[in-house]
Amino acid sequence: MPALTCPLIPLDAVRVGEVTIVPDAARPVAAIIAADSTVGWVVWPDAPMPDGAIGEARLWPTSTGAWLVYTAEDDDDPELCRQSSAVFITAQGVGAACNLGVGHLVGADDGGLWVGAWSASRPVLEDDDEESWEADLERQRHAVDTWTDRLELNGVDGIEWPLAPVTEEARSLAITRIRARFEGLGDPYLLWTSDDHVVRRSPSEYRAVEVVESGEWPGTEIIVSFEHRRVHDLRLRRRYRVFDDAGRPRTWAYATVHLEEDIATGAVPPRSAAVDGVLEV
Repeated sequence: MPALTCPLIPLDAVRVGEVTIVPDAARPVAAIIAADSTVGWVVWPDAPMPDGAIGEARLWPTSTGAWLVYTAEDDDDPELCRQSSAVFITAQGVGAACNLGVGHLVGADDGGLWVGAWSASRPVLEDDDEESWEADLERQRHAVDTWTDRLELNGVDGIEWPLAPVTEEARSLAITRIRARFEGLGDPYLLWTSDDHVVRRSPSEYRAVEVVESGEWPGTEIIVSFEHRRVHDLRLRRRYRVFDDAGRPRTWAYATVHLEEDIATGAVPPRSAAVDGVLEV
């Protein structure tokens, strides 16, 4: 079987009546597979979306269709609540598309969506809840494996999000926020230990940190390069897209935490991959 030129990347797959609904993980398109294996398509490029880049998408099936709920990326600012939007996919097309604002989806049925307020704390899962969650995760993995590299999007219209109406002010703010996450990497920090209950000033493991902006919206990147105590005689560099492909701002919450974890655990390319003394990580 020849390789697909533009494959659908399955988010999940659910059976609704006589059809199977398989939405793409990022693009506004779903395959509708009939009982005789005929494939149809549903697209929603004009559906309302959160202001920020999408961090999570989840499929909620009902007896008549499936709700695809998009939730914006997590943010480490406690004052900001994550926005969501939803699209109802049926065999006949999009049944509804709505903005959920900062509401938190708690369920879906034939009557619609059940939306509540975001909670500052998450409930502790009971054993039965955790087993159910793990079973659903395994079901989703199987669904993704089943439909990967099987559905060709080449020739299907409306499968890309249009550019979002992001103002120059919002673009500038997004760039400034991402830059600010890294510009203090080389600064000393305060360290407290339970051994002596004393706060000490400790040197950063990062040295010679440079943070530069590159490219035009929506392809703008923040490029962070530095030396690190754990990696001798090499300069490390990592690139961060400030916006998604539709131009919506990304948050990169906890980016410095993830960067340090990657370096500490060795989850970076080998030294042999360095070019002119710079290793892309």
